[in-house]
Amino acid sequence: MLGISLTLDLFKELCGSCDTTLPTASGKKAAITISSIKEVVAAAHGISVESLTANTRVRSVSEPRKIAMYFCRQLTKESLLNIGFQFGGRNYATVIASIKAVEREMRRNPDYAQSIEKIRQSFSL
Repeated sequence: MLGISLTLDLFKELCGSCDTTLPTASGKKAAITISSIKEVVAAAHGISVESLTANTRVRSVSEPRKIAMYFCRQLTKESLLNIGFQFGGRNYATVIASIKAVEREMRRNPDYAQSIEKIRQSFSL
């Protein structure tokens, strides 16, 4: 359109740094992904990663799912649509509602906010 060839360097310059990264044991940085967030949140709540995508409203699963969606939005540059898709095909409105529910509960309940912060520290940011 502009008569400019798209090279990898030009693409990187236009996009900026799209990766949120974590340090690894080897000192290299590993990207924070939806998958890695799911693993950390599932482990923190003692459930399987697969249960986060399950079509259930059981609180022991739905609450960690909300928290995982919250972290996906906070720690990645993924779209609401993609986040919802990665959690069992939920729509963006469900993701927004989940994020707001976590934020509301964090404001209301200091113990809940502390548990969220403890999970956040698992990402070593």
